[in-house]
Amino acid sequence: MFTSCSAALKSDGVSTAPSLRKVRLTLLLVLAVGQVVAQGLPKVKGSDVWITKDILWEKAPKEINPNLSTGLATVLYFRSDGRFGLMHCRLNKGPNYLVVSNGDGQGISEGSWAAQATGIVVRYRLVFRTVLRRVPPEKLPGAEESTLIEITAKGELKMGDAIFVPAGDRLHSNELYPEFFTFRQTLQ
Repeated sequence: MFTSCSAALKSDGVSTAPSLRKVRLTLLLVLAVGQVVAQGLPKVKGSDVWITKDILWEKAPKEINPNLSTGLATVLYFRSDGRFGLMHCRLNKGPNYLVVSNGDGQGISEGSWAAQATGIVVRYRLVFRTVLRRVPPEKLPGAEESTLIEITAKGELKMGDAIFVPAGDRLHSNELYPEFFTFRQTLQ
């Protein structure tokens, strides 16, 4: 499609390929961002659950389980009804599974999400933590927070310094709700 356009845009034997590449890239980015904004989240199989991209996986001792790795992660959960969940936790990974470790600490926040022209706006508050901070004392539910999640050119999500990728078939929403996220808290 673009090769015939390239040939047509050459004049006087001077190639316009570098500037045409920029035009093509800009056009593709505009189309991609337009689709994302129109649809909310990037359409990827299993895109309701996103996990930290660069998890530092630690292998379990071979005598315990040679196939088990574990790592600290953040999970983002976007429900189709506009509810949003964020969980700081430890994930366990095996050859055919990825699960939240029930025996380790968790911090769970719940709220809402909405697609905006510049990304996804989320509003949430901490509703559960396995161990509350004592200094300073922590009261639940926590204060409401709001942030913009950017959608990168690669279709990844960027929240602060963290990059998230779809969990896909590795971690399903039915493993998160209602076990971890209850969505009882409403934002005012």
